[in-house]
Order: sequence, then C-alpha cells, then structure tokens
Amino acid sequence: MILMFDLFETLVNNSSIDFNRGLRPLWEKYYQDKCTFEDIKKYGEELFVLFQKYHSEGLEFPFVRDELPMYAQRYGGEVITMDASEEADFLMLCNDMVPVPGIAELLADCEEEGIPMYVLSNSGFTADALWTALDRMGIGQYFTHVWSSADYGRIKPDRGFYEQAVEVILQENPEQSREDILFVGDMYKTDVLGAHGAGLSVAWINRKGERDTEHFATYEIAETKDLRNIILRKGVKKNMELQYKTLREIPEMKDAAAQWFHEKWGVPKEAYLECMDAYLSGETEYGWYVCMDGDKFVGGLGVIENDFHDRKDLAPNVCAVYTDEEYRNRGIAGKLLDMVVEDQRAHGISPVYLVTDHNGFYERYGWEFLCMAQGDGEPEPTKVYIHR
Repeated sequence: MILMFDLFETLVNNSSIDFNRGLRPLWEKYYQDKCTFEDIKKYGEELFVLFQKYHSEGLEFPFVRDELPMYAQRYGGEVITMDASEEADFLMLCNDMVPVPGIAELLADCEEEGIPMYVLSNSGFTADALWTALDRMGIGQYFTHVWSSADYGRIKPDRGFYEQAVEVILQENPEQSREDILFVGDMYKTDVLGAHGAGLSVAWINRKGERDTEHFATYEIAETKDLRNIILRKGVKKNMELQYKTLREIPEMKDAAAQWFHEKWGVPKEAYLECMDAYLSGETEYGWYVCMDGDKFVGGLGVIENDFHDRKDLAPNVCAVYTDEEYRNRGIAGKLLDMVVEDQRAHGISPVYLVTDHNGFYERYGWEFLCMAQGDGEPEPTKVYIHR
C-alpha cells in the first residue's frame, strides 16, 4: 500500500483563515510609505476575486510567483521574494493550522508498517512552503514528497497533476503498482473525482454526509480512526472487489441469504424464504439485494409490502438494511439503497418507503422524512422515509 494525502482538512485543520493577518506585516515592511493598509487590503480583495476566477478555470494563482509581483506593480518598489520559510510564515499567519486530531499517531503507525506516504494539495503556496509548515506542526518527516498546485499551475481534479505525482511514486516504489496507491481526501469534486480519474483508489473523508453520486469512493469514512481501520487492517478488501447482486442473479444462494438475514435480525428464516420465493418465481418484483465478498454475504436489504407498522398505505417498504460491522464506513449500504431504488423504479414501483430510528443517514442517499408511524408492538412511533 502507498498513501497519498490531501493536505487541508485532511492532514491539518484551519481553525480560522484571515489573509489580512499575513498581509499586514507585509505592508508594514514594504508598503507602509506607499499606501494605507485599507488600500492594500482592498487590493487584496480584488486579487482574491482573480484567484477565484483562476480556480473556476482549473488554474492555480501562485502567491509568490504571480500575486506578489502585482503588489509591486500597483504600489511600486522591488518585487518581494520569499524563500520557503518566509512563505510558510505568511501561510501560517493567514491560516491558523493545527494537525487533525490523531493524525500524528496514525502517520507514525503507518511509518512503522513501512507504508510510503506523500502529499498532493491544491494551494497557492509552493510545495516547499507546505512541507515547511508540516515540519513545524511535527508531521512533515513522515512524507517522501509534497506536491502543490502552485508549482504545477493547475488544480485538482486535473489528471495531469495527479499523474506527475504517480509517476514519481511508482519510480520510487517499483515493486508496487498504481492499484496500490490510496488517495485520502475530504473534497468530493477535487479529491474523489480527481483521484478516481487517475485510476487511484480513494478514501473519502465524508464529514458533511454528502452522497457519493458517482460511486467513485473506494472507502467512505468520517473520522481518522476509520482511516486507521482501513490502512492498517491486514487483508482488507476494496469496494471495487465487492459484488452487488440481486437474488435473481444468484438464486442458488437463496437459503444462505435467508439464513444470513435471520442471523442479523432474528426474524424467522422461513419468513425470509417465503418472500424470496415469491421474488424468484416472478410473483412479485419486491426484490432482495446483497453485497458479497467472495461467497460471503457482508451487506443486504429487501423489499416487502409492509415493515410491521400501521401505515399500510405507505408501500412497499425497504427492510432489513444491514452491513457487517467490519465492512462498515465503506459506502455499502448506500450502494445497496441506490440499487434497490433504481431496480424498483425500473419495474414501475415508485416511490418506496422505509422505517428507521436513524438520524441523518438516509438523507445522504436521497431519502426524505415523511411522517411517523406506529410499529407493531413498539412503545414509541418510528420515522417513515420516502424515496420519490
């Protein structure tokens, strides 16, 4: 395994960002006799708009190379130059950066395991400056190389930006292949789409509960501890190696599937077999859907008329949603939920419903809270969700 990390909000958090914290000492040293701070602050805001325009076009706007000369052009004087240390000073004045909780311990464990580690980041500051900042935070020593879009000129998800890093990584690790590289990042548009486009596996730190609309994330995690489970667990399987099946594709597995659902939910095996037989015979299109690792069931769900509640008019119901504990945080339930919605819709069945006590999970996959229902034999009402 080889790890390539995004930087901001992946390795380090910005507790606050204020460009003027860096701009003021620069003004005091170079421009105090040429303009007021309000003047240069306003010009900095104009340049930020230009920075955003560059990014909208997939281009980087390097601070030292492109932005500093514009201040000299505007106010006169020599163009300011900065070495990596001075550039890191400015960066760390503007950005109140702290390592992500637990990341130092994680990186140390990875180093002990002999896992090579790299950083690929969108930033207007050079790789040398970023590396210097990482050193100051006590984690720079774990990385073999750092790449910044300030040096490359284009930003993620540009494939060329990834490819220049991959080329070096594979030269330095000839015994490994592209398939061994795991990119770790928090932004779907830049990290997940970009790394996937470069043929890399991706661990998506999905703190906002967003939806993996393209199913490009190999792993979906929320916390650093989840990343630890992925990269340090021996023999871990990637999502791309898991198989998603309807029971009609594997009818010979009916008995094993019924047994698996029975063990997870305690509902009699015969009840599952009755529903599965109706589906396999074509009596109903209310299907059963599973995720398999080899010949082992690791996730699954089904569709029935009513999942034991009093709103009989809200049918059919997705039921028995379950993922084995060791396979959680990898997007399996989300893929199964998308699968059931698409398959039911293809057979003219829409909307579909489900009952749950979870908060905030099903919304990621397009489900909406609809109402409360009274579960059979339950003391309290439960929530009903709909997918239209």
